[in-house]
Amino acid sequence: MTTTTGSASRRRVATRATGPTRAARAQWKDRVKRYADACAEKRPHLIRHLTTAEVALLLAEGSDPVPDPEAATASLSALVSGGKAVRAAVGSDAVWTRRS
Repeated sequence: MTTTTGSASRRRVATRATGPTRAARAQWKDRVKRYADACAEKRPHLIRHLTTAEVALLLAEGSDPVPDPEAATASLSALVSGGKAVRAAVGSDAVWTRRS
C-alpha cells in the first residue's frame, strides 16, 4: 500500500512472521516420529544414532516448544544408567544409541 503525504511518498510494508508456525512444528515432529517408528519396524537390526540436540528437539513440547538439551541429557543419562542406552562423546556433545 502506498500513501502520499505532500510531495513525499512513503511505502508501508506488511510484515509477516517468519519461520514455521506452531501447527507446522507439531506436524513436523509427528511426521519424524512416525518415520522413525516405521524405520524401526522394518529394520530392527539397524543401529540408530541420535545427538543430544536431536533428542531435545523431539522432547520439546508446548504451544511454543523450546529444546532443552540439559533435560534431554538427564533423560538419556537415566537410560544409560539403566543399561538401555550407550553414550559416545563427540566433540562437546554426545551421540546416543540403544543398547542391543
